[in-house]
Amino acid sequence: MRPTNTLDVPRVRVAGLIGWLPFLMLVSPYAVRAAAASPGQAASATETGRVKSFLDSRYATKDVRHSFHTTFGETIDCIDFFAQPGVKAMAASGKPITSLPAPAAKPAVPPGLADVLFTGTPDDQGNPRACPPDSVPVVRITPDRIQAAGGLDSFLNAHRKVHIRGSKPRGRSTPPGSDLPNYAHTYQDYSGGNPFIAAFATLNIQTPVVILPVDHSIIQTWTTSRADGTLETVECGSTVDPSLNGDHNPHFFIFATNNNYGDGCYNNNGDTGDCIPWVGAPGATLAPGMRLSSSTMGGAQSELMVTTQNGNLGYGATGWNIVGAGVYPGSDFGSSMAIAAENFSVGGEVYDATSSWYVPMGSGAEAMADYGQAAYWPAQGPGQMGVFLASGSWDYDSFGDPYSTIPSAYSVNLWGGRVFFGPTENAFNTGDYGDQWSPVGDWSFGNYKAQCDSSAGVPLKGVASTIDGATTATILCGDYLIGTYPGTCNARSFASGDNRGSFDSGWDWDPGYVKGECGYQEVAGGIAQSTSHSLNTILCCPSTWTPDHGSCEVETFDSGNSHSYGSGPDWAIGLNKGVCPVGKSVVGVSRGRSGAAHAILCCYAE
Repeated sequence: MRPTNTLDVPRVRVAGLIGWLPFLMLVSPYAVRAAAASPGQAASATETGRVKSFLDSRYATKDVRHSFHTTFGETIDCIDFFAQPGVKAMAASGKPITSLPAPAAKPAVPPGLADVLFTGTPDDQGNPRACPPDSVPVVRITPDRIQAAGGLDSFLNAHRKVHIRGSKPRGRSTPPGSDLPNYAHTYQDYSGGNPFIAAFATLNIQTPVVILPVDHSIIQTWTTSRADGTLETVECGSTVDPSLNGDHNPHFFIFATNNNYGDGCYNNNGDTGDCIPWVGAPGATLAPGMRLSSSTMGGAQSELMVTTQNGNLGYGATGWNIVGAGVYPGSDFGSSMAIAAENFSVGGEVYDATSSWYVPMGSGAEAMADYGQAAYWPAQGPGQMGVFLASGSWDYDSFGDPYSTIPSAYSVNLWGGRVFFGPTENAFNTGDYGDQWSPVGDWSFGNYKAQCDSSAGVPLKGVASTIDGATTATILCGDYLIGTYPGTCNARSFASGDNRGSFDSGWDWDPGYVKGECGYQEVAGGIAQSTSHSLNTILCCPSTWTPDHGSCEVETFDSGNSHSYGSGPDWAIGLNKGVCPVGKSVVGVSRGRSGAAHAILCCYAE
């Protein structure tokens, strides 16, 4: 049995008002095996030269004034203010910054964040975590980081915003309500209809389990305008995005577009033509792309308060400032967005390449799980969320009701002054769940069925039952994809006794209980129970990968949550949950004496 307390990622195929101003607050345990570039690509002299040219275009060694390590081990280079790409781009376009701005006033540092923000505390080598007043902090990008991303093209593509009108959008943060394929949002909008020059909101930072590089899970703000007939936006927040960041942790991101998402880049690490220039603030307290600290499930919660403010905060240009980080110059926006915005949104976003919505939003806990489990943003109100109108007054109250674009998959819950959001429970105790994904029609006639999108390769990940053991109530679908042959899925009924496709070399993995189990090269795609709630069927789908029955473990949950569930996230409130550890999926399920699921058998797919 492999350890279950770390993220074991499987192989996979397949974003100067006054002294009140809120500041950017930041606080996972997961490590990831990065996929190396192909030997031919790594050995290519042309590729090596391209990588060097790209890194040299960002800044030179002589431009570095100081370097330090973040509390998470990232290297931050403090580069000369005038050497940063955004300042050079402005000079090249005839809009030079001619004098060094004074360092912006640093916000107060909340308890516990002194080592996360760049406040001067010593790093692991004794170097102060702060930049000199003539320099700005940037996250160091190395050739190894680019190689791990699959090469320079893959690295740059991960930072680009793909045109919304394209055949398959692949940007990593889109406007709420855009209804693009593969995107889901939960959000709350400013609905006052008045131009504003500043907006702020507090975001709860979590670490949802996002495995596939093509997927992501975000919490962010959008500051937008269409007053000139074109959608323009300034965005910032926290994203878990493996291809963008190279790991599975939350990272601070920035993004802006001035042409309906026709182009743009994250953290200004794309090609020059994709980016609105970004001017980092001298002595900034954080850098785009840096890793953030995460909330503890059931424990201390980490928050990121983000403020976008129009004007001159002393960061080097007049424009849209992301307080504590830097500024997008107003000269790169249309005449209206250059001075004010019309809409402000805060919320969560998921990109799911399969559109089967197995990618967790927020923390992965459902919205009703509330504080300590579900992710949130505080509801409107002073010190929580609001906009500062161009007319000179605050508006804390003109926000619409929280909304989900796909309520069957993700939901919101306004409670106790916070808007909680997360996945909607996949219940099937009174009807079917996921029948739209059935690979073989009605595979258990007359029963309540629950299934994952096996046609997209999403396996069954967990099962939950009522605490009295009488009803199997909900399922959890996998956190990664596994190749399947969906047209040949088959249902195994164990209504009258064991029906096992594998006897695991004589291992009775749940003695005394009736079991349904998939066979060699099969994974579970769903389960079914009678209308009187007796679990009786497992749906088995042949896999292009072989479930390694030698690595299997049993997750029993008849008297409480199974051991791999740990402390959450709570995706089935008030139920006993059995969940496979990351990298394993369900291949078998047993029935308890009262009819509900008793245990699941979880195996790696190799």
